[in-house]
Amino acid sequence: MLLGLSLVSALLTAYLASYRQALLGAALAEVMENGRYAVRLIAREGAMAGFFGGVAPVHSLTVPAIALDCGAEPWALDPNTPLDMVDNFADEAAPPLSQSGRHLDCIDAASVVRGSDLLAIKRTAARASYSGGQAAQDLSSSGALRWYLRREPDGAAQWEQWQPTALSRLVGEPQGVSFWQGASRVLFLRAYARLPGDGIPTLCAETLGGGRMSAKCLVEGVEQLQIGVGVDTDGDGFANVYRWRPSASELSAAVSLRVQLLLRSHRPVPGLQDHRQYTIGQGSVVVAGDGYLRRIFESTVRLRSLAPAL
Repeated sequence: MLLGLSLVSALLTAYLASYRQALLGAALAEVMENGRYAVRLIAREGAMAGFFGGVAPVHSLTVPAIALDCGAEPWALDPNTPLDMVDNFADEAAPPLSQSGRHLDCIDAASVVRGSDLLAIKRTAARASYSGGQAAQDLSSSGALRWYLRREPDGAAQWEQWQPTALSRLVGEPQGVSFWQGASRVLFLRAYARLPGDGIPTLCAETLGGGRMSAKCLVEGVEQLQIGVGVDTDGDGFANVYRWRPSASELSAAVSLRVQLLLRSHRPVPGLQDHRQYTIGQGSVVVAGDGYLRRIFESTVRLRSLAPAL
């Protein structure tokens, strides 16, 4: 009996160890996949900041108001502040205040993860929805109105509302006219994924869609987001210093972004206890012994449309 019990105990121990390793492997794969996707997504947004269909300069564009914008004054279609951020959001009683002095009231302040950054990007889509007399093959079949930057052959431009279905049937436009969909968004961390209180921190975005800003969540398990702005101080087109709390003037001189994310698994891993301190940005996250698996992800991206050409 003793020998049998010893064998059963050994088999049970081996099974539990194997099962725990399988859960740990699955959690690691989940975190790595989500982390890589999230950092690529934010880096791409940064790289596209300030791109408005090749229109330059954009300061003279008439800025229309949309029904549900991100502030009392027109914001989403205003190209004059293509890059902005909120550093270490902390005040749940007021809309996030950006470094350039804008209250981003399209964000539900009560849901934002405390101590995390928010990143505001204004741009158009990377590809024209209509160009060369033809609509793009992947143009949406939606009948909802959307905002497009219409670019004329001489470089003049203006914002117009079109239904994608109407744009796909457009004929008779002069050669060289193109339409570029507005794609402004504010990236932030929400304290829940699907329902308030579910405890899954999630990367979300308030995005211009149709005639309003609306929230869409993108990646679950993102616990912390920190943005460093690379500032060119000597005019050579390269970042000389990274500011984690940039001033408005430093934002206007930004040539690159440094993105740091802390990801965790969706569920605790049995037997795992995390007591580490994670350094991210200029601060740290101290974990009090829970069972979540965590990893830090980082990427540096050049602001191609804002930085001077090399």
